Amino acid sequence: MGERMLMGLQTLEERIESLVLKYEAVSKIRDRRLFTHFLANGYKVTTLSCVSSKDSDNVVYAKICLGMIITLYDDLADNPQYYNPKLLKYLYQLNVGENYSHYPVLDPVDLSTYDLAYQLFSNLQTTIQSFSGYSSMVEVLAFDIKQVFLANQYSELITANPDMRNMTESKSLGPYNMGMVAAGTIDLMASTYFNKAEMGQIREFLIKGQRLGRIGNLVSTYERELSEGDVTNEILLDPSGATNYKNVLMKEFYEGLLDIKKLEDEVKSIDLNSYIDGLLKLYHLHIDLEGII
Repeated sequence: MGERMLMGLQTLEERIESLVLKYEAVSKIRDRRLFTHFLANGYKVTTLSCVSSKDSDNVVYAKICLGMIITLYDDLADNPQYYNPKLLKYLYQLNVGENYSHYPVLDPVDLSTYDLAYQLFSNLQTTIQSFSGYSSMVEVLAFDIKQVFLANQYSELITANPDMRNMTESKSLGPYNMGMVAAGTIDLMASTYFNKAEMGQIREFLIKGQRLGRIGNLVSTYERELSEGDVTNEILLDPSGATNYKNVLMKEFYEGLLDIKKLEDEVKSIDLNSYIDGLLKLYHLHIDLEGII
């Protein structure tokens, strides 16, 4: 049964469960609660207020497809046990708004991973095509996904060349691994009333919010990544130690919320207070699931 037909026949929870089962058939690296609880709730609480109510479930579903893609690629880039730059070269060729008529020549295990990524992109594509703003925003989303890939490529390089790590690149590229700007673009696709003249300011607060989301991720995944031999966490780069740098990050987090609040005069078509509240909930979701995600 096609994804478009399922959109009308299944609940959001059933559609997510179906996705998780497909993911687990290929990769069991992550705890399923990352998808069913963290991503599902994280994307809900940070959804922009401009999203049409009729599209809200499809928006969350599309963003879970995106989150699964990011997770799949991330494990191949920064987890030494699953590091696979050869496969990633093919996976980076996938994106929204593209048509693919053939599969690359890969061994059976890698081909199953490629097929999963292909299916996730296919489901994402089918879902977002139903949104009123698809045609005007698809190239923006493709660009945002390329930024996610760039962050993943940086992690891939760092895994192979840990001596090239530095705080500047980690802070500028690392947050795009969260995919929150891309998720915001999906929200805008499903909106009928946001002011397009505010697009620059909207992207500005999405970039700021993405950094704040990254802070929660850095803090909550630090111990797991350390145990896996992952060297890409920004916390590792501060010479004063993990405890001190986590305090620095939390100071940045609360100052960042205030910075977003200051954009209220420039962004009238989206409720920034709701978004700020969502970022706080996302942070606590990170902390509540520490050791799981």
